[in-house]
Amino acid sequence: MFEDVAKKTKYAVYTKKFDRECRIGDLVDAETIERLGTHFDFHGYEDGNDFAGLGDLAADDVPEGLQLTFLVDMSGSLQGRPIAQVCYGVLAATLALEKLGASVEVLGYTTTGSDGPLEEFNVDRTLTHPGRLSATLHIVAKEAGVAAERSAGSILAMGTKGLHRENLDGEAIIWAARRLVARKGTSKVLVLVTDGFEPNCAVTERFAKDRGFMKAHLKAVVDEIHASGELDFVQVIVDNWFPNRTQDTYISPVSAKYEAAEVARAIGEALSQVLAPVPVSNTTPAPAI
Repeated sequence: MFEDVAKKTKYAVYTKKFDRECRIGDLVDAETIERLGTHFDFHGYEDGNDFAGLGDLAADDVPEGLQLTFLVDMSGSLQGRPIAQVCYGVLAATLALEKLGASVEVLGYTTTGSDGPLEEFNVDRTLTHPGRLSATLHIVAKEAGVAAERSAGSILAMGTKGLHRENLDGEAIIWAARRLVARKGTSKVLVLVTDGFEPNCAVTERFAKDRGFMKAHLKAVVDEIHASGELDFVQVIVDNWFPNRTQDTYISPVSAKYEAAEVARAIGEALSQVLAPVPVSNTTPAPAI
C-alpha cells in the first residue's frame, strides 16, 4: 500500500534528513504532562460511552479486537483553545471506546520548524522545483497497549504551545495507516481529526511548479486506503479552515465545532459509518396519490 502514490502524483521530498518521529514526552516536559493528567477531571468518564456523546455507538457495534488509531492535526490554525478542545474530545472518546473493548492509539502530526531543508536547498539550487521543503514531525501521544487513564496527560499535551506549525496530511496518514495495519486484529479504523481538507506548507508552495501537488498526493493516499480494504478510514472536520473551497478530498467527513463534546460526538458519528452503517433500503416508494 502507498508504494506508487508519490510517483503517480509527482510528489517529491527534497530531503528527509530533518524529519522526526518521536513520543510526546520528547517534546513536552514530564512535569507538564503529569500536571495535565492529574488535573484532568475523570468524574463521569467511567460509564461506557454515554458521557462522551458517542451517539448510538454501543458495545454491540464494536467488534472484538477492534484496533483504532486517532490521527490529530496539530497545525498552526488549530493552536490555542481549538487544539485543546480537540485533545479533550479525543481523550474522552478514547476512554469511552476502551471501555467498549477497543484498542486505541493516538498520534499527532505537524512540522518541526527546522529550516534545514530550505537552507540546504538554497545552497544546492540544482532543482527548480524541490518538492516538500518542511521537516515532518510525527508524534506518538498514546500507544495502543497503554490505558487511556495513564495517557491522559500525554494526549492533552498535544495542545502545548509551540508545537503547532504546518500540516502535511498525506505523509502523516501514510505513517498512521502503516502503524495501524501492522497491529494484530481483523477490524481496523483510522480516524483523522483535522480542521480542513488540504495540506498547508508555505515554504513548499513558494517553490512548487503546481501548488496543488500536495493536495493531489493527499487525495491519492485517501483513494489508496479505500481501495486496499486493509482498514477503514473516517474523518472529523473541526470548523473547516477552508469554508469557501469545495471539499472533494474525503467521501463523507463529519463536521464538529471547537468543543470537546462536539468532537467526541463527531467521532462517534464517523465511527458509526463503518461499524454500524445504516442499511440502504431498496424499497421503491409508493407513488403519490
